[in-house]
Amino acid sequence: MNSPLIRCFLNSSPKWKRSSFKERPMDHHDHHHHGTNRIGITIALNLIITVAQVVGGLVSGSLSLLSDAAHNFSDVIALVVSYIGGVISVKPSTDAKTFGYKRAEIIAALTNVVSVMFIGVTILVEAVKRVGDPVKVNSSVVIWLAALSIVMNGLSVLIIQKPSKNNLNIRSAYLHLFTDMLTSVAVMASGIAMALWQWYWLDTVLSVAISVYLIATSFKLLSATLSILMLFAPSQYDPDKLMKLIGAVDEVLDVHHVHAWQLTDTQFHFEGHVVIREDLCLSETVELRKRIKDLIRKQGFSHVTLELEYERCVDGDCTKEND
Repeated sequence: MNSPLIRCFLNSSPKWKRSSFKERPMDHHDHHHHGTNRIGITIALNLIITVAQVVGGLVSGSLSLLSDAAHNFSDVIALVVSYIGGVISVKPSTDAKTFGYKRAEIIAALTNVVSVMFIGVTILVEAVKRVGDPVKVNSSVVIWLAALSIVMNGLSVLIIQKPSKNNLNIRSAYLHLFTDMLTSVAVMASGIAMALWQWYWLDTVLSVAISVYLIATSFKLLSATLSILMLFAPSQYDPDKLMKLIGAVDEVLDVHHVHAWQLTDTQFHFEGHVVIREDLCLSETVELRKRIKDLIRKQGFSHVTLELEYERCVDGDCTKEND
C-alpha cells in the first residue's frame, strides 16, 4: 500500500505552491555602476601621471622614471579595458546570449594581466642594455615626479579599494595601481640616493627590479582568469566533501555527471545527476531537490542544476551514460 501512486495522492494538498522563474533581486548591477564610475576617475588621474613622467623621463634621462611611466600607461590601458568590461558585463542576457556578457570582465582581466607582463619584459630588456654603462640622471626631476605619482596613484588606490574586493576585473586594476604606487616609492628613493651620492647605477637596478616584480605579481591573477575561462572547478571546491554530503541524504543512491565551474569570479555553478533509491512522485522530488540544492549552495555555489534519476542499477553501476 506504499506505492508511489498512493503517496502522490496523499501528498497532494492546497499547500502546493507554484514555483517562480524570477530570480532574487541582487545589487550586482549597483556594484558595477559604482565600480566603473570610480575606474573612470582613476583613468583621468593616471593619464596625468603618464604624460608627466614621460616628459620628465626624457628630460632627466631616467630609465626607471620612463619605466614607471610605461607602467602607468599600462594602468591606463588596463583601466580603460576594465571600464569597458564593467559596462558590457551588465548588459542583459538574450535568447542567443543566455549568459549575457558576464565573461567580458574575465576577458578584460586577462587583457590587463597580459599587458602588465608585456610591459615588464620590455622594461627588463631595456634595463639589461644599460648594465655596466649607467647614465647620469637629473635626480631632482625624478624625485618630484615620483612624488607626484605616489600621491596620484595612492588616491586612485583609495578610490577603487572597496569595489576591488568583490570584482576580479576591478581587482586587477587595483593591482596595477597598488604596484605602481610601490614602484614610485622606490623610484623616489633611488632619486634621493642619486642626488646625495651619485649612485646612477641604482636607476638600472631599480628598472630590473620593477620589471621582475611586475611579471611575478601577474602570474597569480593570470592563473585565476585562465581557470575561469577554461571552466576549471573553483579553487575552494572540495568534491569529496560535497559528494559525501549529497550521498548522506537518505533518498540518494548515487551522484554522477558532476560539473562545477565559475561563470565569473563571484558566480559559481554546479550541475549533476542524482540517482534516487525509489520511484518518488513529482511533489516528493521537488522537496528532495530543494534539500540537495540547499546543501550545495551552503558550499558556496550560487546556481545549482540537478537532474533526478530513478533506474534499476545492474551490478551497482548507475552511471552508464557518457558525459
